[in-house]
Amino acid sequence: MSVAPDELHRFGLKIFFAPDTAPDPGACVPIFHRWIRERALDDVLIDVADYSHLADGPSVLLVGHDGNLSLDLFEQRPGLFYTRKRPSSDSFHARLTSAARTLFSACQLLEDDPVFGGGVRFKGNELQFVSNDRLVASPDEATARQLGEHLGPVMRTLYPETQYEVTTLSQGKDRLRLSVKAAADVPVTTLLSRTS
Repeated sequence: MSVAPDELHRFGLKIFFAPDTAPDPGACVPIFHRWIRERALDDVLIDVADYSHLADGPSVLLVGHDGNLSLDLFEQRPGLFYTRKRPSSDSFHARLTSAARTLFSACQLLEDDPVFGGGVRFKGNELQFVSNDRLVASPDEATARQLGEHLGPVMRTLYPETQYEVTTLSQGKDRLRLSVKAAADVPVTTLLSRTS
């Protein structure tokens, strides 16, 4: 199947916490509520849902108008996951850049939050891209290769000074998932500045 990236509107980006720095999900509930009050992100933030009783998936969900942000525990790899859910007339490149900017903005807010005293950190050398639309991007190797090429321009902007590799993580009927790993770590503040 060939992929038409400009038709792909529902997708997500995940970044992982550095080892032993993932915050307690319960501590993020009031922080996410504060972000709603303070309009901390470039989206209309609506509500917070606590799913911390689940073992493998989103533990705390911040619901937005255009996308959702969650503390994600999928495969026991804690990270922050931003998913776009609404169509946009922007190009795929612009939508992906915007999603990355929202994700890295949230990362910086968590890293800087005084509640954690600098104890929260992210690994800036690894991202996951997840398609939430099997009709546009089916989870097969040919589509994964094509989509990986379409991720290239944004990834080269995020990692201009280091090599990176895109690999397929999808198996069976899973959503199309791609891993992007750079050879060197990059602070989220730097990644955020590269999405401007």
